[in-house]
Amino acid sequence: MTIDDTTGEAMPRRRRRWPWYCAIGLLVLLLWQVVAWLAPVPAPLASAAAVTDRVYEAVYDEDIAKRAATLPKEVNIVIVGLDNRIASNDNHADAIHLITIRTKDSVGATISSIPRGTEVDGYGIATDLSFMANVRALRGRKTFLKAVAKIAHKKSIDYYVEVSFSQVMGVLELLGYKDPATALQFLRHRKSYPLGDVQRSYNQGKFIRQQVIRRGDMLTGAKGDLLIRMGLGMVDTDLDLETAQALVYVMKNAGALNEEHIALTMIPKANLARLDGVEIPEPEEINAAVEKLVRKTGDDIDDLGRYNPYPRLNELVGRAGSQKSPKGVVATLEPVYAQKAWLQVQERPQRRELRDKVEDLLVNAYTALKKPEKAEEIRKYMAEERKAFSETEKEQRRFSYGMRKVAHKSEKQLDPVAVERARIDDIKQKQTRIEPQAPEAEPVPTVEQPATEVQNQPHAEDAPKQEKPAVEKPSAEPQVHDIKDDGQKQ
Repeated sequence: MTIDDTTGEAMPRRRRRWPWYCAIGLLVLLLWQVVAWLAPVPAPLASAAAVTDRVYEAVYDEDIAKRAATLPKEVNIVIVGLDNRIASNDNHADAIHLITIRTKDSVGATISSIPRGTEVDGYGIATDLSFMANVRALRGRKTFLKAVAKIAHKKSIDYYVEVSFSQVMGVLELLGYKDPATALQFLRHRKSYPLGDVQRSYNQGKFIRQQVIRRGDMLTGAKGDLLIRMGLGMVDTDLDLETAQALVYVMKNAGALNEEHIALTMIPKANLARLDGVEIPEPEEINAAVEKLVRKTGDDIDDLGRYNPYPRLNELVGRAGSQKSPKGVVATLEPVYAQKAWLQVQERPQRRELRDKVEDLLVNAYTALKKPEKAEEIRKYMAEERKAFSETEKEQRRFSYGMRKVAHKSEKQLDPVAVERARIDDIKQKQTRIEPQAPEAEPVPTVEQPATEVQNQPHAEDAPKQEKPAVEKPSAEPQVHDIKDDGQKQ
């Protein structure tokens, strides 16, 4: 009871109605969401996301449009997949794709895939080792980008994006592949194809186009801002956020995010005539696609196995933790951080454990070395990564490791020709030759041929430590000769 101040009489207590109003409002919101799942009614969560995007666009669209207006007519970006093991830096260019974006007239893009065995000349590398994969490993990024520009007939390369296995797996996970390790195995497979690495290179370019078209809408608005920031932070690149946003803005506004405006080609173009029509599977189809490849090549010839990265990473983190100096911690873990190597780990608790330990050790080490800006950079990236992977890392996953086996022999569909190709596994298998390239750097002493070949399966074990990067050695001659392409001398 309460007392009326004017009459002094007792008054009945009023019922508090706001909890009921809140409960009714929550029930209505829940029903609205359920109906939205069953019928084409805008759901409240989707509506909220749309409102957030509209607010974001109202604030930032003008700035993005201004940056888009300053873009040159053509922007050349090279995407390079480095064949680096955990904490190693051999830097073989295992995948090379030049994306040329036209921003003014006939807005669109061309993805030019360059097989790693493409011959080059004039870079101070022994003749039998002179192909693109080794230019990056032996002559560095700057000379490599010049080599790409030369064979693609471009004045220069504007931006580069380099990724290792771990970073690719992280990107695949963000794109919706619940088993990114298997998706990566599909994209790296070459042994059963008649054109070997040439076919693999084209498949990767096709995959890039597929993802740009299908996920284009994810790269705009507030969510797009987060994903682009996350992607740029995850890889090694000189492409800045504003330019990336401007390029997406130009392509989307011109209605160019489709196959009609994004072309695929190869360097040299003669390779296009010999390609198989390989379909890129959807995320939910990737396991079946890889199993089909295993049945074709057999159990004993397999570049489609799965390797457990956790023991190697855990050993490196333990070694870093036992270092007596912060410099020792940085020397041990900086390569792991640069590769974002924990993203290879698919068991969620183990991934979070490694990420947290790497962050704590590096932040403390850089703080002790009086490099607070570097410590803050790591903190910021790790926070953004946790946010970007917050949904996928809720799922509990367990995997078996080792070579993939066909459960029943009756299911094997061995292709004898594919099996023989897999045994040979020539890096320049069916590679079309191109004209020799003019030198772009001062000649340097020839690199001697190593005694062993570099293996191409991704695995957690580190490659043997060497003073010089390993080089890949092809067979004596490519298997395709005397093919004319746009007047190029063969």
